[in-house]
Amino acid sequence: MIRSMTGYGRAQVTLSAMSLDLEIRSLNSRFLDASIKLPAEFAHLEGDVKQRLQTGLNRGKVTLTVTLGASVSADQGALFDPEALDEVVRQVAEMKKRMGDASPITLQEVLPWQARFSGMDKGDLNGDGSFGKTISDEDEKAFLQAVDQAIDSTLAMRQKEGDQLRVAMEAMVQELSTLTKQISQLADERAVATKAKLRARVEELLDGTAGIDEERMQTEIAILADKMDISEELVRLQSHIDYVVDAMKATEPMGRQLNFLSQELNRELNTISSKSYSSEIAHLVVQGKEKVEQLREQIQNIE
Repeated sequence: MIRSMTGYGRAQVTLSAMSLDLEIRSLNSRFLDASIKLPAEFAHLEGDVKQRLQTGLNRGKVTLTVTLGASVSADQGALFDPEALDEVVRQVAEMKKRMGDASPITLQEVLPWQARFSGMDKGDLNGDGSFGKTISDEDEKAFLQAVDQAIDSTLAMRQKEGDQLRVAMEAMVQELSTLTKQISQLADERAVATKAKLRARVEELLDGTAGIDEERMQTEIAILADKMDISEELVRLQSHIDYVVDAMKATEPMGRQLNFLSQELNRELNTISSKSYSSEIAHLVVQGKEKVEQLREQIQNIE
């Protein structure tokens, strides 16, 4: 399965006393790196949210941001509760005093507690005036369902980008396979010529030397030719290419496996380049390495 690690998803949910906007942004990463930003009312659900992200997104640098939207309509309760606001201000002032901060209270310091004084009953505050849990079990369930919706939205975008990546990668793999066949054909054509060239060179070096063992000379030439043979590397290269094709058709994420295969493809091409003394083959190897590098760059985006 080819699915990008880059994506964006969002969801909205209206609860009993507030609405929430959820946004997920994901970028490339070797592992799942989740950053979760929740309003204070939902902080106790961070573990559940993280579990859902791990199950749904698998890999990537993922940021989930949940922000408070509009409050409930007027027929569901007061949009603004002065007494609740006074309690929030008192609590914030007490916290600043404990931290040795004598500066005046700002709106930015109060807004994070908006749900305490906007569209909620005074009873939503704990009996002792503290900022404890103030949402119902039904609201928790609706919130977590919204998280799932945001994840599904992100996955849809990841899949869309993954489909585009797959088309590009398939073209690269096809070109690499064609280059491999061209190298193999050149290697076959040059095998006989290489042995003849080696024999001529040996005879030239040994010109006039008496007692040359013909059988021994054939053996040495065969050994030298074998050291220049690239047939095994070509077989492994094509095998890796076939595996890449199969991996792109798999139903599970294959980003890590494809990354490993790109390294193996490059390794085989390097070996072919070092063993072959053909300028034509060397030129094709350079083209092949360029394709592998392009393929590797795309693989870095895959889940």
